[in-house]
Amino acid sequence: IVNAKNVETNVDSIGYAIPSNIASAIANSIINYCSNGSTEHPMRALLGIVVAADDSLAVFNTDTGLIDIVETVVVESVNSDSLASGKLQAGDVIKSLMLNGDTIEVTRTFHIVDFMLNARAGDKVIVTIERGGKEMKVEFTITTDCLTTLA
Repeated sequence: IVNAKNVETNVDSIGYAIPSNIASAIANSIINYCSNGSTEHPMRALLGIVVAADDSLAVFNTDTGLIDIVETVVVESVNSDSLASGKLQAGDVIKSLMLNGDTIEVTRTFHIVDFMLNARAGDKVIVTIERGGKEMKVEFTITTDCLTTLA
């Protein structure tokens, strides 16, 4: 969904857009939290981690014929008393997320935040990580304590 465009004589066709899946997730959050006359604000679930791209590569996608940016997404830190505290640790490589039967391969840092827009209190999120060369699955149940308002 196009949300802005830069129009100048020395600039050619620069536009800014929000992907439709993100707009849909935000709309669903608004519907979920603000229906029936509720004054609650739309919410987003947070795991309580800070992630970083350990490395970044440009990879040719033979299916689309385009170049994809692929990052290794690593947990940089875990907030104490967060949902991830005691389950994830600094250095864990996040490989994928699963929520309500939908799975996403995490190849960019923003994938986590975007995907978590769909999580609601009571949902189970399964995070596949690599730690010490071994792959493992870590399960989280979204609680109201890990929800924050969309601002």
